[in-house]
Amino acid sequence: MKLKSNQPKATAEQVVKDIRRATRRHYSTEGKISIVLSGLRGEDSIAELCRKEGIAQGQITLAQLNHLRYASRDRNFGSKSTALSA
Repeated sequence: MKLKSNQPKATAEQVVKDIRRATRRHYSTEGKISIVLSGLRGEDSIAELCRKEGIAQGQITLAQLNHLRYASRDRNFGSKSTALSA
């Protein structure tokens, strides 16, 4: 004889969501930077790098673009603008 559980059964969708949430990778800032820098160095192709790290190709190219954008912004932060010096 089976005893009835007081907890309601989880739906299939909820089980899948829980599995995805539990298996999702969380990268530290240092990890993200190292992945982007290794992609920028060009030692491996982007596709090889993505396979090694287990990430989608679109994620790394977007991360590279963001890295370049903020690096150039930070590099130019201390310089005087031509509009201000005129």
